[in-house]
Amino acid sequence: MREFVNEAHIEAPPAAVWAVLGEGYGDLGTWARLGASTHLEAPGPVGVGTTRVVVVPYLGSLRETIVAWEPEHLLVYEVHGLPGLVRSVQSTWTVDAEGEGTRVRMVSRVTSGWGLAGALSLKLSAQSIQSMLGRMVRALKRRVERGAPA
Repeated sequence: MREFVNEAHIEAPPAAVWAVLGEGYGDLGTWARLGASTHLEAPGPVGVGTTRVVVVPYLGSLRETIVAWEPEHLLVYEVHGLPGLVRSVQSTWTVDAEGEGTRVRMVSRVTSGWGLAGALSLKLSAQSIQSMLGRMVRALKRRVERGAPA
């Protein structure tokens, strides 16, 4: 298992950050600019059990299901549908007031699959994973502060 940590200070109150990150859970594809499109699997309020479908070119569809939810503070989701080299991914986002703004922290725990081959693959791709997750946090900051996609 490998842990990836990214964080940023956002010049906006926690409610503004949560509006994009939590309430806008299905809209990730509109601001993260990861080359993916996203939508909620089913209509309704967002919370524990809500699943976001992320369609990634050349990878297919991933499903990200919320497993913990504390409005304006905590969002935890698990990613399903990953290639066999990755057994599991769980991402935890925390949103905390910090001065006049908000501290956002994303911790992603990635567990490799397929024994030694998976572990080696995770080790070799760690820098790319860290970079991609860092872009997500920076994109959230840009969306909240400027109202524009990354």
